[in-house]
Amino acid sequence: MCICYIISEYVSSLQTQYSGPSDNDFFAFVLAKQESFPLITGDAQLHKVAETEGVELKGTIWIIEQFVKQKLMTPDDALNTFELMRSKGRRLPWDKAKKVLKN
Repeated sequence: MCICYIISEYVSSLQTQYSGPSDNDFFAFVLAKQESFPLITGDAQLHKVAETEGVELKGTIWIIEQFVKQKLMTPDDALNTFELMRSKGRRLPWDKAKKVLKN
C-alpha cells in the first residue's frame, strides 16, 4: 500500500474528527507527527488538534525569538515586527511576546 494512501486516509479520519483546519493544515499536521517534528502554526483550530493528538507546537513568538537568538534580527526589530503584527490585527499574547524579547 502506498504511503500517500495511508496519509490521505489519516487526513480523512482527522477531518471527520475535527472541524475547522484546511486540508493543507491537516497534511502539515500529519507530516509533523510522522517525522516527530514540532508543528509551527498560528491557527487556533489546528493548535487544538495538535494538543489533543500530542504533537509539539511552536508559533509566531517562538519563530521571532529564534531569529533574535540566532542574531538574524535585533530585539528592537523583533519588537517592531510584533507591533506591526498587532496593528494589522494579529492576535497573540502580546505580554508574552514582549517578555520573550527581554530575556
